[in-house]
Amino acid sequence: MPGYRPPFAPGGPYASSSPYAASLGYAYPGLGPQPVQPSGPPAPKRPRSRLGRVVVSLVALAIGILAVVDASGASLPGSAYVALPLALVALGLIAGAWLGRARWLIVPGLLLTVALAASSTAERVDWQAVRHHGGTGDVTWAPTTIADIQTGYRLNAGNATLDLSRLDFTDHTVDVDVDVNVGDLTIILPPNVDTNVDAKVSVGDGKVFDQSWNGIDKSRRHITDNGADGPGGGHLNLKTDVSLGNLEVHR
Repeated sequence: MPGYRPPFAPGGPYASSSPYAASLGYAYPGLGPQPVQPSGPPAPKRPRSRLGRVVVSLVALAIGILAVVDASGASLPGSAYVALPLALVALGLIAGAWLGRARWLIVPGLLLTVALAASSTAERVDWQAVRHHGGTGDVTWAPTTIADIQTGYRLNAGNATLDLSRLDFTDHTVDVDVDVNVGDLTIILPPNVDTNVDAKVSVGDGKVFDQSWNGIDKSRRHITDNGADGPGGGHLNLKTDVSLGNLEVHR
């Protein structure tokens, strides 16, 4: 066409500010790169796996069966309520490698693993011993028979009372060790038992029968008292340690 001169674009593609040129596929300054239309329909989404729901149903069923067995008198350990669900979750994860996606089961599997370790540890603890050998707070130990007397009593912090006043030590020799880290310790004895006391109060006051002391004293004191009837009436060897607090032993 006479007088027509194509646009000059040295070193690059044709560029125009005309909307008509942009409609033909040429770059339109200010609009940036033009979107590319997908060449085909999007890939269909994979159906959700039912494996996770199956595992959860089996876990609920297993717990129900355990509860029925436990209620019937089998006396199952508490860890069984964790171990069986954990086994089912583990089987579900293994099956997921072939049958479906259930990776979210990893999270409850980890939680159940921690719970199983905690419950198994708790079952191995002698809670009767813990009650007598540690803890905090005010506590009174009052065994009702000679056989109930523990060889050792411990309290980390608090006030403790060991009441042996109702026991008959006749024909018995008993050794008892009582420790209180921080707090007061009171020991009450029956009137006639022959008693040897090996006492220490590092910081605080001590009063054992008719002997008293106070202040800072890490030495041990050995005190013997045969009760109102003199020698006889059984024998008690008592060792006491109070790190910070007061000690009193009386009948």
